[in-house]
Amino acid sequence: MSIENPFEKPQEDKKEPVKGDDFIMKKEGYRKDYGLREVGPNLEFRPGETSETAREREEIEKVQQAEESAQIDRNFIVKNFFEDGIKRRGEYSETFKIKEDGSLDRETSGVINIAHEVRSPEDLYQLMHEISQEHPDLDISFDVDPNGKWIKYRVSKEVEAMK
Repeated sequence: MSIENPFEKPQEDKKEPVKGDDFIMKKEGYRKDYGLREVGPNLEFRPGETSETAREREEIEKVQQAEESAQIDRNFIVKNFFEDGIKRRGEYSETFKIKEDGSLDRETSGVINIAHEVRSPEDLYQLMHEISQEHPDLDISFDVDPNGKWIKYRVSKEVEAMK
């Protein structure tokens, strides 16, 4: 006859995430003590935080991380496309075909393939506005086909006044 431990939980219960007020179970699971041995769950104590407020905080953090990632993408575009083009030719420019449905032809562009959120001329305007706010030394201009078949933008550095 086997004696079962009444305090041991069944295996399927161990897979459920630990929830509670005032603490959060970190996703890493167990922490290592100086890299030598596992010493227990990696908990982050947050006095006064409930599971609901933790979810709200995590959503805010996701939005902040997405904006930080977008800013990194914009800085990459400026450094690797605009500044290089300006050094070589005095400006950087791209022309995009506008499809029948109003979206941009993404197969023929450098910046569009980097900035995945750019799908329409409005998205392109928004991206360039954000870049111009972060880099006021850039001069960005647009040309648009009167028939709505293409859109072109140019990026150059503002020329300082002659001294």
